[in-house]
Amino acid sequence: MENMTKFAISLTNGEWEANRAKAMNEKLEKDGHTYMIDTCNTADCGHETGIKKDDEGWVIVEEYPDREASVKGHKSWIAKIKKNPNLKLEDCRNALGWAFGD
Repeated sequence: MENMTKFAISLTNGEWEANRAKAMNEKLEKDGHTYMIDTCNTADCGHETGIKKDDEGWVIVEEYPDREASVKGHKSWIAKIKKNPNLKLEDCRNALGWAFGD
């Protein structure tokens, strides 16, 4: 429940907007698909990369300990998608674990 609380607070205190302003975004068109690769520092889970393919939902593919690691990870995910656009994306966490803790 702690992550849900942190996320809700970030929406009301301006933290969410501040973090989104620093986000790294990349839109890729590859093999007839559109990919959005988004890396940011979130109030609830820290630095993370999410990828959205076409109209499918977001998949959080990796979390990082700090901004430096997230910049490297963001670039790595761009390269992975460019190399293999059919890469199976796997969520690095589950919804219940996020919402209620491990």
